[in-house]
Amino acid sequence: MIFLDRMDRIIPWHEIVEAFSPNYYEKGKKGRQPYDLESI
Repeated sequence: MIFLDRMDRIIPWHEIVEAFSPNYYEKGKKGRQPYDLESI
């Protein structure tokens, strides 16, 4: 778990999610519901 703790400190996850979210599937559309972007 040390590796994952370091990755959480180093990587700006919030900025990455913001960058990808405009191009990610919207919830409530037809078909299978998408996963939360943070869980992928």
